[in-house]
Amino acid sequence: MFLICGCSPRPDQVFLAADLISASSGPQPGYNIKLVGGKEPPLTVIGDDGSVCRLIAERFAQVDLGDWLSCNWTFDPDSTETIARAGG
Repeated sequence: MFLICGCSPRPDQVFLAADLISASSGPQPGYNIKLVGGKEPPLTVIGDDGSVCRLIAERFAQVDLGDWLSCNWTFDPDSTETIARAGG
């Protein structure tokens, strides 16, 4: 009997804070508290797992890198101009 394992192209991430352990494998959408790893003006912040959160201007100005942010996180929209098609 053989056991074959696959890997995700994104590394697993484990986050530790006082009395809290959270693990993921890439961007996790949905309402959650995440560490802010980046900001893209005018209104987008990037979570430490690669998910994005859109904020109003006043809130965007208040959030700093390294802050924990409660938000309804989403995936970043695909910006490619073409769609890959099988057999074509």
